[in-house]
Amino acid sequence: MKFFLFFLFLFPLLLSGQELLDEGSNLPLFVVDTYGNEIPNEPKTEAHLSIIYTEGEISFLTNSPNVYDGQIGIEVRGNGTANLDKVSYLFETQLEDGENNNVSLLNFPKENDWVLYGPYIDKSLLRNVLTYELARDMGYYASRVQPCELVINGDYLGVYIFMEKIKRDNDRIDLTKFDDPDILPSEGGFLFKIDSWWNPNIGWQSATYTVGNQERKWNYHYLYPKADEITEAQKSYLKNFVDNFENKLLSLQETGDAAVYDLIDVENFADYFLINELAKNPDAYRLSTYLHKDAESEDGRLKLGPVWDYNFGFSNYWDYKNVYSGWEYDNNWWDFPDQIPFWWSVLLNDPYFENILKERWAFWRSSMINCANFTDQITSWESLITPAAERNFARWPVLGQPHILDWYVGDTYAGEVDYLNNWICQRIVWMDQQLDYLDTNIPPVADAQLYTIYPNPATDHLTIQSTDTFPSYLHTIRIYDLYKKLQWEETLVPQFNEERINISLPDLSTGIFILELSNLKNSSRWKIVIK
Repeated sequence: MKFFLFFLFLFPLLLSGQELLDEGSNLPLFVVDTYGNEIPNEPKTEAHLSIIYTEGEISFLTNSPNVYDGQIGIEVRGNGTANLDKVSYLFETQLEDGENNNVSLLNFPKENDWVLYGPYIDKSLLRNVLTYELARDMGYYASRVQPCELVINGDYLGVYIFMEKIKRDNDRIDLTKFDDPDILPSEGGFLFKIDSWWNPNIGWQSATYTVGNQERKWNYHYLYPKADEITEAQKSYLKNFVDNFENKLLSLQETGDAAVYDLIDVENFADYFLINELAKNPDAYRLSTYLHKDAESEDGRLKLGPVWDYNFGFSNYWDYKNVYSGWEYDNNWWDFPDQIPFWWSVLLNDPYFENILKERWAFWRSSMINCANFTDQITSWESLITPAAERNFARWPVLGQPHILDWYVGDTYAGEVDYLNNWICQRIVWMDQQLDYLDTNIPPVADAQLYTIYPNPATDHLTIQSTDTFPSYLHTIRIYDLYKKLQWEETLVPQFNEERINISLPDLSTGIFILELSNLKNSSRWKIVIK
C-alpha cells in the first residue's frame, strides 16, 4: 500500500518533468521525491532517489531506475550559492533505517556522501569539470564528475554535476584513520581547510601576520577528524604543526632558513599554485582551500588539495573579462575573514621555490597543459552536454543576461564555451611569459599563399590579409631572427568575420626576420624585411 500511494503521488510529477524531457536525455537522470517536504539547508530531509542511465543510449523518465532506486537524505549545500535561484545539493545514500548505504553510483567508488552541484553563475557549465579533470590528470585526487539532469518533485531543474563529497576515504583522500582511540595524534591523518565562516567549535584562527602594510589572518576548519569528534590532543597537535610551518615560513623570509621545506610537499604546493593561477581563481588560497597531512610514519608533510569550487575562475568574475594577466596570490584587497595567507608572498620570493615552480610548469606544459588539449576536452564535453544545456537554459534563461558576479555575457551556450576556451589559451601564454617557458610545439605549416603580407619591407606596422576570414580563436604572432631566436610575441583573438590582422611592430633592428602566425590547427611563416 505504501508503494502504491508513493506511485500515485509520483506519477503526476513524472508527467510534469517528462514534458521538459520528452525527447529523453543522453545524460543520467536523477529523479528525487521528497514526499512533499521542502529541502532545508540543514539537516537532511528524507527523500527517494531514482537514477536512470544506460551509457550510449537515450534515457527517459518512464524507464525503470537501473543505477539506484532507494532512500536518501538530502539538503541544500553551499554558502553564497545557496541563495541563488538554482541551488546545489548534498545527499547521502541510506538504508531504510537511515544508516549509511555505501554504493557505487555511475562507476564511482562505493561511498554514501555525494554532491549535486548546480552550475548557475558558470554558464559554460564546465569550469569545475575541467579543473577537477586537470588535477586528476596531474596525479592528484579530485572529485570525480558526471554531468546529469535533475528532477525534484516533478520540477525539471536542468544540468547538474554529480560529484563526490570531499572526505577521508580510501578512494578519496586516503589518510590514516584514527581507528584506535589511544593512537598518537602524530600517527593519524588530518583533513582541514581554510574558509571564511567560522566559530570556535569548528576550528581555529591563525595568528595575525603582516604582509606589506596589511595585517592578515584566516580561519581553519576541522574536517577529519570531524569537529565534534576530534580530541583535544589532536587539535593541539594539528595547530602546533601548522603554527610551526608558518613560523618556519617567516624564518625563510627573514633569515633564508629553508627548514620549512622539510614540512611541506613542495611539488604539491607548486602544482596547487599553478592550477589556481591558471584558473585565475579569485577565491584561491582563501576560500574552500583544502589541506591534508598524513601520519608521520607515512608521509607526514603538509599537502594542499583537493581542488574545489572554480565557478568564478577562468574569467568569470567581475571585471576579469579578457584579463589574461596578473597573479591571484598577491591580491590584498580582501578584509578578514577573506584574506589570503602570507605563505605565497614568501614562497614566490624564494629562488628555490621559484625554480621548482618553473620546472613544474615546464613539465606540465610539455604534456597536458596546452591549448590544443583543453580545446579537445572542451569540445568533447560541449558535444556531450549541449542537448541538455538547451533544456537547462530554457529552465534558467540566463544566457545573454548579466549576473552581479559575472562579467562576460555570451548570447549562446556555444559562445560561453568558446569564450572559456579562448581565455584559457591566452592565460597559458601569459603564464609562459612569467615562468620563462618557450612553447616550441608549432602546429603543421599551412599554405602561406592563403595570406598576403604588406607592407614588406615594413617599418612600424604590417598587415596579414587572409583570402578568407580568420577563425575566432587564439592566434599567436611571433617574430624570429635568422638564427631562430624569438624576438617578439603577441597573442590575439580575431573578431568575427575579420579578414585582416594589423600588427604594430616592436622596435627591431634593420634586417631580415621570420614572421610566424599560428593557431590551434596550423601555422604559416614568411620572410619579412624591417627597414
